[in-house]
Amino acid sequence: MATGNYQVAQTSTKELDFTQLEEAPELQQLMGDVMKMLAETSYTAGESALEEQDFQGAMNHFNQAIEMYSEYAEAYAGRGVARAQLGDKSGAVSDLQTAASLFQKQGNTEAYQQIQQVLQGR
Repeated sequence: MATGNYQVAQTSTKELDFTQLEEAPELQQLMGDVMKMLAETSYTAGESALEEQDFQGAMNHFNQAIEMYSEYAEAYAGRGVARAQLGDKSGAVSDLQTAASLFQKQGNTEAYQQIQQVLQGR
């Protein structure tokens, strides 16, 4: 049994200075990219749940996407749709307004205008 190597690795890990990670912009960028990819996976699952009319499931997936990437405009829009279907009109409006704001901030004029039309037609 190779317990010696495990113990060395365990001790070495305890001694690592994780504050150095904050000083590694490349690593921060990589972690941000990974979180965006994970958020996209949750978003896609949310879209599938919407198509299947599993609105609570969609909400859960969109919540996960937003937790991982708080600037994910599409996830806010999807969650707004799910909330509307579940009868949470004020929550839906709030999410759609957030989505519109993020789309505008990101320079996505077409999506911004589409959300504004939905909000005006409520």
